[in-house]
Parts: sequence; C-alpha cells; structure tokens
Amino acid sequence: DGAGAAVLLVSDGGNGCPGNYVVVSVDKKGKVADTDPFGTCSDTAETSAKDGVITVRFPPTGGRDGTVYRWSFAQGLEDPVTEPFKPKPGTSWATANDLIGKYPWEALDNADVYAAYRDLLGADFQTFTDYFGTGDQMGTTEDGIIVGECFDDSAEDSTEVLIGIDPVNRKVYAAMQDGEEEPTLYPPKAQWPASLLAKLKQWPG
Repeated sequence: DGAGAAVLLVSDGGNGCPGNYVVVSVDKKGKVADTDPFGTCSDTAETSAKDGVITVRFPPTGGRDGTVYRWSFAQGLEDPVTEPFKPKPGTSWATANDLIGKYPWEALDNADVYAAYRDLLGADFQTFTDYFGTGDQMGTTEDGIIVGECFDDSAEDSTEVLIGIDPVNRKVYAAMQDGEEEPTLYPPKAQWPASLLAKLKQWPG
C-alpha cells in the first residue's frame, strides 16, 4: 500500500569501523523516517525480510558471539539480541586436519580446538579473537602443525596474531604482537616447537 523500508550500509570509510546500518522507511502516509546507525562496525551483515520484519544478522564467528537486530513498522528498531557462538557439531581433534586451507578464525569452529584455545588464552581469549582480521588460508609446518596468521589494522599500529594447532599432541599455540612490540606467546616460548618459532622470526621487531 505504498509503504516500504530498506536497509542501507553507511560508512565513513575508516578502517576502525568499516560500516554500520540504517533502516529507511516510508509509511502509508508517505512519511519518511530513518533509524540511528546500528551494528557492530562490520560491513558483512546478513539481511532478510519476512512477515513485515527486517532482520540484520551478524553471525557468530571466530569464537565470538553474534548479534541480531530486528525492525518493523510496529516496533521500530528493537534492542539487539545476542546469538551465542557454538563450534560445529561432530568436530574434534580427529577432524582438525580439515582446517587446512581454512582461515584462522575458522579454526574455532572445531569443538576440541575451540576448547583448547579457551583454556590456553583464559581471560585474554576475547582480546585475542577481537584481532582476527585479514588473514591467509592456513597451511602446515614440516612437522605437521597447522598454522595460520592474520592481522588487524583498525588501530594506528597493526596487530599480528598467529595460531598453531598440533592435532597429534592435542596442543595449541597463540601469539599476538602490537606494532613492533615484543610478541606475547601462549604458552611461554620455551614450550613452543621450533617450526612455529621460525614463523615468528619473520614478524617485525
């Protein structure tokens, strides 16, 4: 009946917040309205519309919970709802080699790997996973350790992160470096295999 709404991606072009979203609507009387910008600063939301409700979904990924926004003419923009992160069912150390060729943040889709990183990183888990940004597909070292690297350049100094997964010994490793500072290693350096330490030698600093 002449009413409708659309979801728009808005961005200031900065690295720190690639995008947020706005719902622009026109009611039956022709009145135009828009919401305040909303989102998680990610520009990769999934959007859908059904039964008069627009859904903007930021799916859980990389060990981090997702967020779901809903809008309708009747309710306007509702408060966001958290969608908890869950590893993929049926994944374990036995299927860890399936992660080869995947991106570093996808490693946490494996239930055993996810649990191992929660234990290893402890209180730093959220900080570490927040730095999952741009990365290459994971490969393996000569001794069979799955390794992946990525970086986040949303701040003034780029942050590098590295993960290593040893399916045979059921161990995981993590490293994080801000700019040219000394990297933080989990577990301590003395417990790292030589093949992963060789990867770190290629980092700046």
